Amino acid sequence: MDINIKNIAEAFGLKLNDYKKIRSSYRCVTDEGIKEIKKVDFPKVKIHLAYETQEFLIKKGFANVDILGVTNIGEPFYKNEIDDAYYIVRNWISKKELTLDQDEDVRLATETLAKLHKVAKGFEVSPKAHIRNELGNLEDTYYRRTKELSKIRNKLNRNIGWDKFDNLFFKNFDDYYEKALDSLDTLAESNYYELCEKANREKSFCHHEYAYHNIVFDHADKLIVRDFENTCYDIRVYDLANLIKRYMRKVGWDVRKTKRILDIYNKENTISKEEIKILYSMLAFPQKFWRIVNRHYNKRRVLVDINNQNQLKSVINQKKEHDKYIKEFRKNIL
Repeated sequence: MDINIKNIAEAFGLKLNDYKKIRSSYRCVTDEGIKEIKKVDFPKVKIHLAYETQEFLIKKGFANVDILGVTNIGEPFYKNEIDDAYYIVRNWISKKELTLDQDEDVRLATETLAKLHKVAKGFEVSPKAHIRNELGNLEDTYYRRTKELSKIRNKLNRNIGWDKFDNLFFKNFDDYYEKALDSLDTLAESNYYELCEKANREKSFCHHEYAYHNIVFDHADKLIVRDFENTCYDIRVYDLANLIKRYMRKVGWDVRKTKRILDIYNKENTISKEEIKILYSMLAFPQKFWRIVNRHYNKRRVLVDINNQNQLKSVINQKKEHDKYIKEFRKNIL
């Protein structure tokens, strides 16, 4: 399909000199520098959310974000009639992504996250945007997912003719079920709901997709956080737990490296003992095990999904290491 990039650029007030398609984006040389024109696959309320979040952070003094362009009519997107899709414009970044197995990159990512959370308060969106509120949902989510694992196990007990995935799941069910219960017990012992009430009063928000593909270095090696379309009201531990889990999966489950992240975060933005309990709960819960199992058993399939089986094996291969990590976390950090 022929997309008129010139028309899209002009809608954002840009004079297009040259462009080249690179993967799903267009690298555009314009009178205002090199820009990225990108087709997005989410609704305009999310584009407004991303735009309003970034503008809010910039006004609060957090400079580690890119800026979405606005059209001649003041919208942060262009609706293209040819393919009935939304397009955004932002500065072109060569996308040198964060490397989670590099300690220095992780240090920068942790510092940046702490600074982001420090100013991520008092945020309200316009009627054009929509922001989810995930405050207070964690315990119910973990309870439902733990119950789902138990239901799958019970259903499997009534079946015959198990395949390799069934055997893998059943053999490891007890260990992961215990992890889930431990996570729920620790969460129940924390003041999770009090922290959620505080965050709700403060209108605190999280990025909720703080991952390597949304954290990139610009040409000056400045760390840039992008893609705020999944921003939601939640406690800051959510982002921190996600960063730690991704890091641990890359370098091995190492409590000393986790403590280093917490020390770096604390220098910028103090984290409380009660938040550490919630962090422990999130790190202990077998989220990836649940996701793979849930996807495997709760979607229609004709043939055994080998990819699911391989992913489950990969998670199980880290089980002993993760068990040791959780015990050391409880002893040395919690």
